[in-house]
Amino acid sequence: MFAPSLRCIDSESPSDTASCFSGVEGDRCATVALADLAALLAVPLTVPPSIGCITFPVRRIKPGETLHRAGDKFGSIHVVRSGCFKSVSVDTGGTEAVLGFPMGGDVVGLDGFDSGRYAADVVALDMSTVAVVPFERLAQLAR
Repeated sequence: MFAPSLRCIDSESPSDTASCFSGVEGDRCATVALADLAALLAVPLTVPPSIGCITFPVRRIKPGETLHRAGDKFGSIHVVRSGCFKSVSVDTGGTEAVLGFPMGGDVVGLDGFDSGRYAADVVALDMSTVAVVPFERLAQLAR
């Protein structure tokens, strides 16, 4: 079984891993199970008991708050659980191009996989929640 190597992420006050995975209840340490995440993505997945307890932290995002900005270092993908976002690219002249409106069941952040940096700003349009899936953890699960 994998040791919990994820940080508990909250938009107001980040917490350490120990408090998030030690059974502390509350929104800032909310998690989603691997099987539930697969169901949200409509991916047929039979979860063996050995990995059934794997969870990912859920981050709450307020309206107008940025999930990540273009140029930020890539580290995680985000699965939108609720709410709606605006994905935006800004060119060198300052012109903003809206790339999309990710919402429940969409994956955000894959644009940073190849270059190691996110290519767009992703901004919440309303109160939203995302499951944070660190890419290294995803790679471990794939093996």
